Amino acid sequence: MTKGRGVCAAGLCTVWATTALAASDHGTAPQAVEQSRTVVQEAAKPKTGAEDRTKDQPSASEENRQLESAAPQLPLPQRAMMVAMALSTAFTKLFGVRHPVALAPMGGSAGGALTAAVSRGGGLGLLGSGNGERSWLARELAVVAENTTKPWGIGFLTWQIDVDAVEHALEHRPAAVMLSFGDPSPFAERIRRAGTPLIIQVTDLEEARRAVDLGADVIVAQGSESGGHGARHGRSTLPFVPVVVDLAAPVPVLAAGGIADGRGLAAALALGAAGALIGTRFQATTEALITPSTAAAIVEGHGGDTERNSILDIARGSRWPSKYTARTLGHPFLDA
Repeated sequence: MTKGRGVCAAGLCTVWATTALAASDHGTAPQAVEQSRTVVQEAAKPKTGAEDRTKDQPSASEENRQLESAAPQLPLPQRAMMVAMALSTAFTKLFGVRHPVALAPMGGSAGGALTAAVSRGGGLGLLGSGNGERSWLARELAVVAENTTKPWGIGFLTWQIDVDAVEHALEHRPAAVMLSFGDPSPFAERIRRAGTPLIIQVTDLEEARRAVDLGADVIVAQGSESGGHGARHGRSTLPFVPVVVDLAAPVPVLAAGGIADGRGLAAALALGAAGALIGTRFQATTEALITPSTAAAIVEGHGGDTERNSILDIARGSRWPSKYTARTLGHPFLDA
C-alpha cells in the first residue's frame, strides 16, 4: 500500500483504473504502474494543520489537479481509448459510474466525506452505516448530499440491523444497498421492491448460492486477505473470486480482499470480476472518519503485521457472529 494519508480518495479511483487499463498492454504496464505509484506518492506527502476532516479535504481545484495528473503518460492512442472507453464492465453500466471500483462500507470510518469523494472520483461510494443508527446516518447523509451528485449507496452489517433501518435508508433513495455478514433474507425483498439495486457480500459458496437465490444485483466475493471482518475459514481472493463468478453468472461480481492498487484491480478483472470493493486503502485517506493514530498505524503497518482473531470482539463485548473473525495489527494483548 502506498504510504501516506494525504491522498484524496477521488484521485485514487482514477489512478487505479488507469493502471488497470494500461496493464492490458504488456508493453506499457510496468511504466504505467510506476508512474501511477509516483502520482500517489506525490499526493501522499504529509500535510500540516488541523486533524478535522473538513479542513483536510482537498479543494475542488486541488482534486481536479490530482485527477488530471493521475493518468500515466501513455501513448496518445491508448490515452484516447482510456478517455473514450475507460473500464466498462457490467458494474459500471449498472450504476453509471466511470470506474469499476466501490468503497467498502466500513462501519464508522466510511462516512459521508469518504463516500462522496469516491463517487466524485468515478467509483461507487458506499456509506458505512453499520447498525443503521439514525443520528449517525442523518449527519453523514447530509455530508454526502453536500459533496456529490454522483451515485452512492449505503452498507449495513446484516446481523446488526432490523427492517426499520433498511426502510429508513431507502427513504434517502440510495443508488444501492449493500448487506454483509449474516442472513440477508429478511431484507432482500424489501430492497428489491423499492427498485434499489441490492449488493450482497459473501465469504463462502453457501452464502454465494443464497445471494443468487435472493436475486442480488451484485455479489461481492470477499477473500480471506480482507481487512476488518471476514470468514474464519474462508478462501483467499485468487481462488475464491472465479468460483463465485462462475456460480453467479450473469450476476456481476466484485472482488474484495487484499486489493489496494491498479494492479490488484487488473487482477480482479482478469479473474472475471466486474470490479473491486476496496476498504483498507480508502481508510488511509484524508476523508476517512478515523483518528490520526489509527491512520498512522494503517500507513506504517504491513501485511505480515496482521492476524485474524476474535479476541478484540470478545474483549469489547461485540456480538459479532463467531464465523467471522477480525483482522487486526498484532499486539501483546492478543498473545496473552
